Amino acid sequence: MSLSTSSSRKEWRIAAILLALLLACEVSLRLSETSLSPYLRHLHSLPQVSKDLAAAQGLRILFLGNSMIRTDLNLDVFLREINEYDTGPVKPISAVKVYIDDSHIAEWFYTFKHNFLDVGSIPDALVIGFADHQLGDNADTRPRRLARFHASLADIPAMFSNDLLTFSDRAEFLLSYISVSYALRDRVKKRLLSTLVPYYEKSAVRLNDQLWQHELGAEKPVWTFHRLERLAALALRHHASLILVAMPKEDPYDLPRELFLKARQLGITLVDARHVQGLSPRMFADEMHMRPQGALSFSDALADYLAQPLRQVSRARYLTEHPSRASVGGTNPRQAGLQTYTTQP
Repeated sequence: MSLSTSSSRKEWRIAAILLALLLACEVSLRLSETSLSPYLRHLHSLPQVSKDLAAAQGLRILFLGNSMIRTDLNLDVFLREINEYDTGPVKPISAVKVYIDDSHIAEWFYTFKHNFLDVGSIPDALVIGFADHQLGDNADTRPRRLARFHASLADIPAMFSNDLLTFSDRAEFLLSYISVSYALRDRVKKRLLSTLVPYYEKSAVRLNDQLWQHELGAEKPVWTFHRLERLAALALRHHASLILVAMPKEDPYDLPRELFLKARQLGITLVDARHVQGLSPRMFADEMHMRPQGALSFSDALADYLAQPLRQVSRARYLTEHPSRASVGGTNPRQAGLQTYTTQP
């Protein structure tokens, strides 16, 4: 046997062993993925959340956003308070919430489309909770998370045209769609670092926020909202009213004037809830997330903020179901429910 043949066989054995290890890792992660964090369990529960929304009685509300929706919105308190109001002819109000940690509008767009619209679970109102730059086109996309949880192969043409514009982003999406190990490698790393490094998660949030502020300070950003335009058009096409809620943070922050102008232009509701009366800095666990006491205060106040917009959504649905009672000829009742601009309750 020649040396070259022996060497070739050894290389094939090594390659086979590596492939077996990769396959074992892939199978292991697929079986244990939900044990990595409660957040991943939530993402895996989205099909059931979608079914719950579709089966809900009365006016159906979908709250969607990042981890601020997870920590700051107490859904039981909100529903108890909002159903005390006169919210129009369609009652009661039902709601579910979906949160995607460290996410922006690109992920919200595809989550809304993939997990709800594409399966026929259409809310009467989509309420987006956001802060800072999260609605702007400046926000980065996350190809790995889009591939794993928030999109399908059918979304690729639109995604590659509007959101994943570089070869590296497109390759990352495709690899993540195929491989759970590749898609979740950041989550596994975060789990290890959170275990080994004290205060890692809080420090990471603070660092990311400082980096973004530094980027803003270095050069005045040009604010564009093409993704928001696409989301508004998608919601309107499926007769879902879009409501944007600027969430409170521990420290005050500014919103770009362009966002207020864009909301008016699109005819969608923008609720400025950055400064909730009675919400103090001590009610925050970190710069962005509230403690349970803060969530109680905010969720109570949110019912005040949303009572009027949801009353209009309720009336719009009623007029859609009873067109003979529409008072304005030639007006799309659903579209009429979107013509609200709100800053304070």
